[in-house]
Amino acid sequence: MNYSKLFSSLKSQFPSLLIKKNFILAPLTTLKIGGPADIFIQTSTNQQLIKVLKYIFNCRSNVFLGAQSCKQSATREHPKKALQDNSIPAITILGNGSNVLISDSGIRGIVIKNTSSNIKILPISPTPQRTNTSAHHLSTRHAEYHPKQYLSLKNKDYDESSYPRVLVQLDAGTPLPCAIDYLIKKGITGLQWFAYIPSQIGGAIWYNIHGGNHHISEYIYKITLYNQRTQKLETIPAPKIKWNYDTSPFQSKPHLVILSVTLKLYKGNTTKAKNIIKEWITQKSKVQPTNSAGSAFKNLPEKITTPIWGQHKPTGWIIDQQLKLKGKQIGGAKISEKHANFIVNTGNATAKDYLKLAKRVQQQFKKHWNINLPLEIKLLGKFN
Repeated sequence: MNYSKLFSSLKSQFPSLLIKKNFILAPLTTLKIGGPADIFIQTSTNQQLIKVLKYIFNCRSNVFLGAQSCKQSATREHPKKALQDNSIPAITILGNGSNVLISDSGIRGIVIKNTSSNIKILPISPTPQRTNTSAHHLSTRHAEYHPKQYLSLKNKDYDESSYPRVLVQLDAGTPLPCAIDYLIKKGITGLQWFAYIPSQIGGAIWYNIHGGNHHISEYIYKITLYNQRTQKLETIPAPKIKWNYDTSPFQSKPHLVILSVTLKLYKGNTTKAKNIIKEWITQKSKVQPTNSAGSAFKNLPEKITTPIWGQHKPTGWIIDQQLKLKGKQIGGAKISEKHANFIVNTGNATAKDYLKLAKRVQQQFKKHWNINLPLEIKLLGKFN
């Protein structure tokens, strides 16, 4: 693929957008690690994002067909074949850069960061819909291994179902902390459990993030997507979406780009919600380092940990108390002294350092208990 030609074509077609070639991605991540994107594009509205995706789709199709101009669309003839051709650039949608490890060599193809952040409070309350969710119960999800590092809102959890419901539509590029703050000021609660998570709304949906005893999928009414294969908008109601623990179906369908989500929230008790936010932030800030990508590994199901240790144990406790790896360092990557399920960048860490340290932990789980410990972070780019 001739990236210089494509870059020039994109710059000409979208002169108002930020479009860079060989753009270093590390500053856009919470871990501050990562090489360049061949082409980086930042959009500020969903309309801009859709136009860019359509234009790239046409470029892809015409590269495959040998056409001279991206505007000479032949997508109706070979849309799927064009998308599958390895000689044309892949598209990666980058959110807030948390929960990801970008390769030192970067990400090939096109990386798009969409910052569209509209919030609409809709006038019609929804009829309750059942969310199709299969997830670990989270009551012990954040039970940690030292009383001073005990992360739990189990005893603070409460039911808001008696409050009036309200629909809120949020663009995927909306920062989650900003959304929580804005909605609380408008008298709307429900997202307080997700305080101190440095995510955009799109990333929160893509990962099906958890907070306290809740997953964000509990609150979803419908999702609006752009399908890169059909080049059409799609709206999917919550009952048609299958959710799992820290997982969504969109992770296996990269051609579906989340544009916005409509949440079922509450006209609830904002004083109570503010107290939860304050307590949750206070607890988390003491034990969760910010120079990380978030939790490095997933917590194992109770059916795996209970037979070994007599009760459910989180991954951080096992790494610290059983493997004694807290503080272990490879290069600039270090298992945090605050919380052993976080690998931090001490200042000059590379993706190679981070992944080597993560694999060391996984090897120890395999050696001692024959457990395959899954990563919670997503790897972006090429890793040897």
